[in-house]
Amino acid sequence: MVIIISFILISLLIGVANWCAHKTGYHSEDKYYGFGSGFCWPLAIFATVCIIVWTVSYDSSVDMLQTRAVIEQKVTAINSYRSIATNSFADKAVTDLKYNNYQQEMAKMITDLRKCVEGYNQTLIGKMAYKASPLFSWFVFSPPPNSHVISLSTYLSN
Repeated sequence: MVIIISFILISLLIGVANWCAHKTGYHSEDKYYGFGSGFCWPLAIFATVCIIVWTVSYDSSVDMLQTRAVIEQKVTAINSYRSIATNSFADKAVTDLKYNNYQQEMAKMITDLRKCVEGYNQTLIGKMAYKASPLFSWFVFSPPPNSHVISLSTYLSN
Protein backbone atom coordinates (compact mmCIF):
# COMPACT_ATOMS: atom_id res chain seq x y z
CA MET A 1 0.00 0.00 0.00
CA VAL A 2 2.89 2.36 0.77
CA ILE A 3 4.36 1.73 -2.67
CA ILE A 4 1.04 2.53 -4.35
CA ILE A 5 0.62 5.74 -2.32
CA SER A 6 4.18 6.87 -3.09
CA PHE A 7 3.67 6.12 -6.80
CA ILE A 8 0.48 8.17 -6.82
CA LEU A 9 2.13 11.07 -4.98
CA ILE A 10 5.13 11.12 -7.32
CA SER A 11 2.89 11.11 -10.38
CA LEU A 12 0.78 13.92 -8.93
CA LEU A 13 3.93 15.93 -8.19
CA ILE A 14 5.10 15.44 -11.79
CA GLY A 15 1.71 16.61 -13.03
CA VAL A 16 1.70 19.69 -10.82
CA ALA A 17 5.29 20.55 -11.80
CA ASN A 18 4.40 20.16 -15.47
CA TRP A 19 1.29 22.30 -15.07
CA CYS A 20 3.27 25.01 -13.24
CA ALA A 21 5.95 24.94 -15.94
CA HIS A 22 3.30 25.41 -18.61
CA LYS A 23 1.58 28.25 -16.74
CA THR A 24 4.84 30.13 -16.13
CA GLY A 25 5.82 29.80 -19.77
CA TYR A 26 8.85 27.61 -19.11
CA HIS A 27 7.46 25.07 -21.54
CA SER A 28 5.60 27.04 -24.11
CA GLU A 29 4.90 24.03 -26.29
CA ASP A 30 1.66 22.21 -25.64
CA LYS A 31 3.22 18.77 -26.05
CA TYR A 32 4.72 18.90 -22.56
CA TYR A 33 1.48 20.07 -20.99
CA GLY A 34 -0.51 17.43 -22.89
CA PHE A 35 1.78 14.69 -21.62
CA GLY A 36 1.48 15.87 -18.03
CA SER A 37 -2.25 16.28 -18.02
CA GLY A 38 -2.86 13.10 -20.03
CA PHE A 39 -0.63 11.14 -17.70
CA CYS A 40 -1.69 12.63 -14.39
CA TRP A 41 -5.46 13.01 -14.71
CA PRO A 42 -6.11 9.25 -14.80
CA LEU A 43 -3.76 8.85 -11.85
CA ALA A 44 -5.53 11.60 -9.96
CA ILE A 45 -8.86 9.84 -10.55
CA PHE A 46 -7.29 6.55 -9.48
CA ALA A 47 -5.89 8.22 -6.35
CA THR A 48 -9.32 9.61 -5.51
CA VAL A 49 -10.91 6.18 -5.88
CA CYS A 50 -8.17 4.63 -3.73
CA ILE A 51 -8.62 7.22 -0.99
CA ILE A 52 -12.37 6.63 -0.94
CA VAL A 53 -12.00 2.84 -0.84
CA TRP A 54 -9.28 2.97 1.82
CA THR A 55 -11.43 5.27 3.94
CA VAL A 56 -14.41 2.90 3.70
CA SER A 57 -12.17 -0.10 4.41
CA TYR A 58 -10.61 1.56 7.45
CA ASP A 59 -14.05 2.58 8.67
CA SER A 60 -15.25 -1.01 8.42
CA SER A 61 -12.22 -2.13 10.46
CA VAL A 62 -13.12 0.38 13.17
CA ASP A 63 -16.75 -0.79 12.99
CA MET A 64 -15.54 -4.35 13.52
CA LEU A 65 -13.82 -3.32 16.75
CA GLN A 66 -16.96 -1.53 17.91
CA THR A 67 -19.17 -4.46 16.98
CA ARG A 68 -16.86 -6.82 18.86
CA ALA A 69 -17.30 -4.71 22.01
CA VAL A 70 -21.09 -4.66 21.55
CA ILE A 71 -21.12 -8.44 21.14
CA GLU A 72 -19.17 -8.86 24.38
CA GLN A 73 -21.66 -6.60 26.18
CA LYS A 74 -24.67 -8.50 24.82
CA VAL A 75 -23.17 -11.87 25.74
CA THR A 76 -22.51 -10.63 29.27
CA ALA A 77 -26.10 -9.38 29.57
CA ILE A 78 -27.57 -12.63 28.27
CA ASN A 79 -25.40 -14.75 30.57
CA SER A 80 -26.31 -12.65 33.60
CA TYR A 81 -30.04 -12.82 32.84
CA ARG A 82 -29.87 -16.53 32.09
CA SER A 83 -29.53 -17.31 35.76
CA ILE A 84 -32.88 -15.62 36.39
CA ALA A 85 -34.49 -17.66 33.63
CA THR A 86 -33.38 -20.93 35.20
CA ASN A 87 -34.94 -20.14 38.58
CA SER A 88 -37.92 -22.16 39.59
CA PHE A 89 -41.10 -20.18 39.17
CA ALA A 90 -43.26 -22.79 40.90
CA ASP A 91 -43.28 -20.89 44.16
CA LYS A 92 -44.30 -17.62 42.49
CA ALA A 93 -47.89 -16.53 42.51
CA VAL A 94 -49.88 -16.88 39.32
CA THR A 95 -50.58 -13.17 39.36
CA ASP A 96 -46.94 -12.18 39.84
CA LEU A 97 -46.17 -10.09 36.75
CA LYS A 98 -42.50 -9.50 37.56
CA TYR A 99 -41.34 -11.99 34.95
CA ASN A 100 -44.10 -11.27 32.45
CA ASN A 101 -42.83 -11.58 28.83
CA TYR A 102 -39.36 -12.42 30.13
CA GLN A 103 -38.76 -15.23 27.65
CA GLN A 104 -39.79 -13.03 24.69
CA GLU A 105 -37.31 -10.35 25.78
CA MET A 106 -34.55 -12.95 26.11
CA ALA A 107 -35.40 -14.23 22.63
CA LYS A 108 -35.13 -10.67 21.26
CA MET A 109 -31.75 -10.20 22.92
CA ILE A 110 -30.46 -13.45 21.45
CA THR A 111 -31.84 -12.51 18.01
CA ASP A 112 -30.08 -9.13 18.19
CA LEU A 113 -26.87 -10.86 19.23
CA ARG A 114 -27.18 -13.30 16.33
CA LYS A 115 -27.62 -10.43 13.84
CA CYS A 116 -24.61 -8.63 15.31
CA VAL A 117 -22.45 -11.75 15.07
CA GLU A 118 -23.61 -12.44 11.50
CA GLY A 119 -22.63 -8.93 10.40
CA TYR A 120 -19.28 -9.16 12.18
CA ASN A 121 -18.46 -12.56 10.69
CA GLN A 122 -19.55 -11.46 7.22
CA THR A 123 -17.26 -8.40 7.33
CA LEU A 124 -14.37 -10.41 8.77
CA ILE A 125 -14.61 -13.20 6.20
CA GLY A 126 -14.87 -10.64 3.38
CA LYS A 127 -11.76 -8.82 4.59
CA MET A 128 -9.88 -12.12 4.92
CA ALA A 129 -10.88 -13.11 1.39
CA TYR A 130 -9.76 -9.76 -0.02
CA LYS A 131 -6.45 -9.96 1.89
CA ALA A 132 -5.81 -13.45 0.48
CA SER A 133 -6.29 -12.22 -3.09
CA PRO A 134 -3.12 -10.80 -4.68
CA LEU A 135 -5.26 -8.48 -6.79
CA PHE A 136 -7.06 -6.82 -3.86
CA SER A 137 -4.70 -7.36 -0.90
CA TRP A 138 -3.25 -3.84 -1.18
CA PHE A 139 -6.70 -2.32 -1.61
CA VAL A 140 -8.24 -3.14 1.78
CA PHE A 141 -7.16 -2.69 5.37
CA SER A 142 -6.52 -5.88 7.28
CA PRO A 143 -8.98 -6.94 9.92
CA PRO A 144 -7.89 -6.18 13.47
CA PRO A 145 -5.11 -8.58 14.57
CA ASN A 146 -7.09 -10.36 17.30
CA SER A 147 -10.13 -10.94 15.09
CA HIS A 148 -11.55 -14.39 14.60
CA VAL A 149 -14.85 -15.83 13.45
CA ILE A 150 -17.30 -15.81 16.34
CA SER A 151 -19.36 -18.89 17.09
CA LEU A 152 -22.46 -18.26 19.16
CA SER A 153 -22.37 -21.75 20.62
CA THR A 154 -19.02 -21.11 22.34
CA TYR A 155 -20.21 -17.79 23.75
CA LEU A 156 -23.58 -18.93 25.01
CA SER A 157 -22.57 -22.37 26.26
CA ASN A 158 -20.50 -21.04 29.17
